[in-house]
Amino acid sequence: MKLLLSITLFISTFLIQAQQTKKALFIGNSYTAYNNLPQLVANMAQSTGDSLIFDSHTPGGNRFLHHAANATVMNKIFSNDWDFVSLQGQSQEVAFDSATFYQDVYPNVKLLCDTIRSNNECSQPLFYTTWGRQNGDNLNCAFLPYMCTYQGMDSALTANYTLLAQDNQTEMSPVGPVWNYIRTHHPNINLYAADGSHPSAAGSYAAACTFYTLIFKKDPTLINWNYNLATAVSDTIKRAAKRIAYDSLAKWDFSLKYPKASFTILPQTGNQLQFKLDTLSRIDSVRWDFGDGATSSTYNPIHPYASGGTYQIQLKVYNCSKVDSLSQSHTFILNGLEDEFQNNQLLVYPNPVKDYLQIVSPNGNQKSLEIRLFNTSGKLLHRFQAKEEINLSAFKNGIYFIEVFSNGRLLSRQKLIKVD
Repeated sequence: MKLLLSITLFISTFLIQAQQTKKALFIGNSYTAYNNLPQLVANMAQSTGDSLIFDSHTPGGNRFLHHAANATVMNKIFSNDWDFVSLQGQSQEVAFDSATFYQDVYPNVKLLCDTIRSNNECSQPLFYTTWGRQNGDNLNCAFLPYMCTYQGMDSALTANYTLLAQDNQTEMSPVGPVWNYIRTHHPNINLYAADGSHPSAAGSYAAACTFYTLIFKKDPTLINWNYNLATAVSDTIKRAAKRIAYDSLAKWDFSLKYPKASFTILPQTGNQLQFKLDTLSRIDSVRWDFGDGATSSTYNPIHPYASGGTYQIQLKVYNCSKVDSLSQSHTFILNGLEDEFQNNQLLVYPNPVKDYLQIVSPNGNQKSLEIRLFNTSGKLLHRFQAKEEINLSAFKNGIYFIEVFSNGRLLSRQKLIKVD
């Protein structure tokens, strides 16, 4: 009974820790308003134990130039420290010719992104990548031939939304690519409303699954709410969102706020090491793991080691809910052990060595020693039990390092040169 209770408490604690609350503002038009996309995302989040706090501004037909000049949009941006602000233009404008795109879309998108970040540097603009119309855009077909078909219009939308995300260093919600996958592999699922443009219930569900994935960075197949769709349909849509959005999260992320983990280990002083971050740029907090069970959140910590050995040092750096990590292997020699071996006159020769390396201890206990051979990158190549001769003839010429251990304790580390 006690074991069952412990397991239950552990699982409950894990689930609580895994829950997230995110805040998102949706700026768009009828494509966002249809079926109340923000509420659908919130319902999905609730089904997984997460929570979405949201607001929206979605007048029909609004373009990016309308959003950028709208006082309500600006007031909503500054009303909260949003985690994400979804940006959606009019359904055709992002696919228009270059002249229109760079005149009407590009500068207004930049203004919106700059405004979002001026409110909160960690707010992430998130482009709502929309889809091509069911049978192409008949209104613009005569002027822009690629708009005559779904595939041509859809490709232009995805390409230009990707360009906007790249140039503004943001993320994008790949709803259009998810729709494309469903249309190709599951044509029995109708994503369109009767007008062949706006989303059906299934289309909005696909959009919401994609947004859930991008906002919470979680597998959409965990969603336990199907919006009254048939289970087979909702499951198919969730799997499509997982394949296109979740399994390729990095593909849709061009964001500015990636921290970079990089550090230097300073020369050993006594029985301690000092660790120094190579940069403080874009770092909110850090976590060090010194490889001996100890950790630290100090930027440039000093850490004592109780015993010699090779330790795996790991640094994690955080910024705006993003994390990067780096590990380095470092050999620490406990102060005094080198002198102990020098006093005992342990001999490792010849150096440079051609074929056979000699290990000689004056007390005759070299057979109890373990020798480890590393390359210059720190990769362990071989372990030897020390004896009168160690055969190195199979190893290439170059520089190596050897470490001498006794009963698991590191006693010495030396550079070794292998020659013909």
